[in-house]
Amino acid sequence: MKPAAFDYHRPDTVEAAVGQLAELGEDAKILAGGQSLVPMLSMRLAYFDHLIDISRLPELHGIEARGDQLWIGAGTTEAVVGADAQVRQSVPLLNLATPFVGHFQIRNRGTLGGSIAHADAAGEYPAVALALDAVMEVLSPRGRREIAAADFFAGLWETTMEPDEVLTGVRFPVWNGRSGFAIREFARRHGDFAIAGAVVGVRLDDHDRCRAARSGCWVWAPRPSARRRPKPRSPACRCTR
Repeated sequence: MKPAAFDYHRPDTVEAAVGQLAELGEDAKILAGGQSLVPMLSMRLAYFDHLIDISRLPELHGIEARGDQLWIGAGTTEAVVGADAQVRQSVPLLNLATPFVGHFQIRNRGTLGGSIAHADAAGEYPAVALALDAVMEVLSPRGRREIAAADFFAGLWETTMEPDEVLTGVRFPVWNGRSGFAIREFARRHGDFAIAGAVVGVRLDDHDRCRAARSGCWVWAPRPSARRRPKPRSPACRCTR
């Protein structure tokens, strides 16, 4: 099938994109990589009179170390995220999750921000963002604001972003040093939508005690969930081989 007719817009700046989104209202939709939106349009599961393409805006691309956080532009493709040395060193769990995001053809077009903003219950990146306490940066005509991952996902395909807000970047806390991570996902075939998935990360101190532990699950509920251990008042657990 083919999508219903729509007007295509390609602004030169993210501010212009925000302005167009505010002007056109609910009849407009942001287009990043299009790996979820375009199939939905083609199957007539979604209808929009206007698509605003932000995929080529340079300010939405890039990966930068910012203190104890790693900033990734919302328009950065999943393929770039999966191959980047800074991501592999600073946010290993994000690197481990990337091969589970569809197939490499999809990752060449799909974006980090698009995956997170789409908020699919079967998505890997939303669960990783939640498990690692990532922070979303959004822009609207009223200015910029930040949304913690714990407050970002509202339900299946729903976030707490306002209709005129655009996701511009995501900041992940740096996890390196004495840390370990794992991911498990079950699907009918590799690259298919997950049936269930889980991620976990553990950080140790110099005495093999657990300084921090994070875990996240997806698919089994309308939005991803996360757990944190040990509790602030609990004795730190000691890890043994």
